[in-house]
Amino acid sequence: MRLMFRSGCARWRPQLVTQLAHRASWRTLHTCLRALLNPEREWAASSVVEFCATLMDSPRVWQGRDRSPSKHAPEDDTLQLTHKQLEVLIRYVVEEAEAADKAAGGGAAGAEAMRRRMEARLPLVLRCCPSPPALLAAALPARNHPMLLLLLYTKVPAIQQLLWSCEEHPTSWSGIGAALKESPGVREAAANCTSATDRVSHTLLTALAAAAHHPHHHHNKEHTQKLSRMEGNIRSVWSRVWGAGSRALPLAAALLRGTSAPMHARHHHHLLSALEVLPDEDLFESEEIHGILDCFLNMTRQLSGRDTALVHRVCALVRRYLARRPARAAALLQAHRDTVASTPALSALSNAGPAPASSAPPPHALSALQRRTDSPDELHWLLQEIEAWGTRRGGAWGGPTYAHAILRATAPLAASPHAQLRTAALSLLAKLLPAVTDTRPGLEAVLECLDSSQPEVTQSMLDKLPDIAPGMQEHATRVLGRVFALGVQSRHPVETCLARTVAAINLHRGC
Repeated sequence: MRLMFRSGCARWRPQLVTQLAHRASWRTLHTCLRALLNPEREWAASSVVEFCATLMDSPRVWQGRDRSPSKHAPEDDTLQLTHKQLEVLIRYVVEEAEAADKAAGGGAAGAEAMRRRMEARLPLVLRCCPSPPALLAAALPARNHPMLLLLLYTKVPAIQQLLWSCEEHPTSWSGIGAALKESPGVREAAANCTSATDRVSHTLLTALAAAAHHPHHHHNKEHTQKLSRMEGNIRSVWSRVWGAGSRALPLAAALLRGTSAPMHARHHHHLLSALEVLPDEDLFESEEIHGILDCFLNMTRQLSGRDTALVHRVCALVRRYLARRPARAAALLQAHRDTVASTPALSALSNAGPAPASSAPPPHALSALQRRTDSPDELHWLLQEIEAWGTRRGGAWGGPTYAHAILRATAPLAASPHAQLRTAALSLLAKLLPAVTDTRPGLEAVLECLDSSQPEVTQSMLDKLPDIAPGMQEHATRVLGRVFALGVQSRHPVETCLARTVAAINLHRGC
């Protein structure tokens, strides 16, 4: 073992390790694996990881198994590591990547070498994690290594929910995005890697753009609902998966250039709502945003004041760009100086003043909802005011910060005994969930209503759940399980709710 797996041995060692992996008995291989993944021992990281990867496809290990599994069959966990052994394997993967970083000389080249080495070992790690507990066992030590945590997260976004579930105080942890964005080199690595959600994001964007080329469907109610569903799904993916929106911006810019005619303005409302969800650091650090805003300003000139709602929202987005990157935004405004001068909503941009009050929710309404000390009728009126403001602002609700604040203020009102207030809160909840990064306040509101001792509160949630569940699909399994248990333990008719909710989720998957 020392001859083969200690660092600094001869060059012929890999050949000897390969002979061991392919010719030794399973008993010998298992003994070697236990010794190598002993947390108290120190071996050469590259040799250990390569040996584990070789064992995955060793004929000795695969003896007695089906060598021609079906196309969609899940890959077997051949090594069947314990959680402690998995933690040791993660440590060796990190050590191997750090060695690659040093060999490349550090800096940007070293970070890229580290990313490539970790990405090459990621299939091995994921094959050793066939269940959520094993995946959590791999993610917990990876929290100390941002690059590995990023790669695990891009391949299995559910890791964030697993990490939240194991926290003693979940609200004290802001999620993977907050943990990663402060780490040096991670944002560049995120731009160079792909995610499991990219296919979903790109498919939805392409479908949204394709709908713009069917003018005979524009006034069809079913077509309008389909566009709204696609917009909500794009916002859900971009707001909850860190980096998904910034990776999709090049495609969004290309599709926007292909549909810049005034007749397509309705569809640009949907794309603009998705862009408004993104935080400034994701949206404006990409060079693609300059071309996107250029297309929107060209469209504003072609509309000639016919769509004031779109113009005001474009103005708010340009104002955010001006605050984040003044030089680039000034060049954009200079290129469109005639459009800015001739459009009243855009003319204020040249003064670089503060954002208008309409870009934020009504402050008195939001603070009153947060206090929740007013009468139910007054709270109901405030919810209507917030909803009217959000409708004018599009589906993004002024960005993730405002959307999250409104969600936290609205969610407790979903269990109110006042019927009108409860109905308004549930309606607003269904519209807010696709625009927020953290849907846990919505989940808590749903579970509180389902567990309520007041039958009318529970029934209101059952009636509205098909509209709410698609906005928090990551919690759909837990919510549907609670609804099924409610039907078993009480007299509430849950069959219709379950059928409509599952149908709504499937409809969003196929939109």
